[in-house]
Amino acid sequence: MASILKTDKIEGVTSSGTVQMPAGMIIQTVQTVSRTTVSSSSSSYVEASTNFRCSITPKFSNSKLLITATLGMTAYNNASDDCSAYSKLYDVTNSADIANSETPVREIDYGNDGNMFSNSVPTILLVDFQNANQHTITWYYKKSAAITVFVNDDHRLTQIMLQEIAQ
Repeated sequence: MASILKTDKIEGVTSSGTVQMPAGMIIQTVQTVSRTTVSSSSSSYVEASTNFRCSITPKFSNSKLLITATLGMTAYNNASDDCSAYSKLYDVTNSADIANSETPVREIDYGNDGNMFSNSVPTILLVDFQNANQHTITWYYKKSAAITVFVNDDHRLTQIMLQEIAQ
């Protein structure tokens, strides 16, 4: 015989009145997807676009933040020059880089013809929430050895997915 449990409300049993979630459970997911094309010739980090920002407010103070993000990046350079650029995730709320997210992309010119690359830069990180407030994450990028760096050129897309994970 099958059992059916129906309820209108579940009240928490912890001292704060919340329900204890099992460790590893996804509490919430938010995502930003954009095909906005932007470019920069800066050798210092700049925000790719405010269209790429993704925000999440943790429901529990001890949760972890799982970041799954992809940046569609293209760069080019003239004859006999290598081509390289960097990207990183940035926590706008706390004015801080996301640790271990900086990624270089490089194309080496062996034929003196100049070059171009067009790559998707994926990043997956599990980090601590800095505090219990809303967090806004975005992409920053810069050229290293390139004339211009484009984001979302060549039919690429940029996305950031944030997931709160119970601990």
